[in-house]
Amino acid sequence: MTSQPDIRITLASTDAHITQIKTLHNANLRRLLPVEVQERDGFVTAEYEVEYLAHIHKSTPAVVALAQVDGAEQVVGYVLAATKTDSMSHNLLKDLVHFVDSNSSYNGKPLASTNYIVVGHFYLKSGKFECAVTDVVSTNVISLRAHERRDG
Repeated sequence: MTSQPDIRITLASTDAHITQIKTLHNANLRRLLPVEVQERDGFVTAEYEVEYLAHIHKSTPAVVALAQVDGAEQVVGYVLAATKTDSMSHNLLKDLVHFVDSNSSYNGKPLASTNYIVVGHFYLKSGKFECAVTDVVSTNVISLRAHERRDG
């Protein structure tokens, strides 16, 4: 039996973390993966420049999972979040914010008047934001299953 590496969860704090997030993200881009890999493992669709990642890091640092890989600590998982303002400088996120603001509410209050962040793949406990909004492409069955509501 192979032992699992120790994983440390923390906020991204170095330029190397941002670069490693970009590398890991790119390795899972839908347009670069065969369909069978997409169906088995899921994928990401949004593409980010490292400069954009560094920019959003100033407002909402990424949560990273770090583990020893080949003798060095590496990012092996991440969660990205962007404020509504930061989302305006990324076309896909901007479209998502406009859609959410026009079509969604939280606790009876339109999200357009709510201080939220756009998040992917993570539960965020924070007193700074009232809720988190994420998006899953309808053809990403693995991620859709992971995001299904489970009552009880």
